[in-house]
Amino acid sequence: MKLDRKQIEKLLSALKSQASSLAQDKGSLIALVDSAKQKLGENPSLKDIALGFKTLLSLLKEYALNRYDGLSWQSIVMAVAAVIYFLNPFDLIPDFLMGGLIDDSMVLAWVLRHLSGEIDRFNAWKKKGGSSKK
Repeated sequence: MKLDRKQIEKLLSALKSQASSLAQDKGSLIALVDSAKQKLGENPSLKDIALGFKTLLSLLKEYALNRYDGLSWQSIVMAVAAVIYFLNPFDLIPDFLMGGLIDDSMVLAWVLRHLSGEIDRFNAWKKKGGSSKK
């Protein structure tokens, strides 16, 4: 099974309202990020996207802690929707089935590509010492 851009956008769009609410609640966003880190650590089958996804999770946590604001609201909502999708065990291909993380991997890879410029800016910010907002 291969998801195309339109299918991925439709999946993420369905989560937009929930993602927007979570992104506004910093405590819930931190808990979401922590849950995703734990699930990612338990799934070596995601090694191809693990580094990029860890960076995206770090970006979201820095945003939730009010230390980084270099991401547009639309991108934050998209990233949070992707994390929600990843954490849902009953998504397009249920996670408990053989190959159940294939769809998660495709959605995350698409989001990482889509946000690559913003992720690069975050990495540059971190490299400079992750200066706090003024």
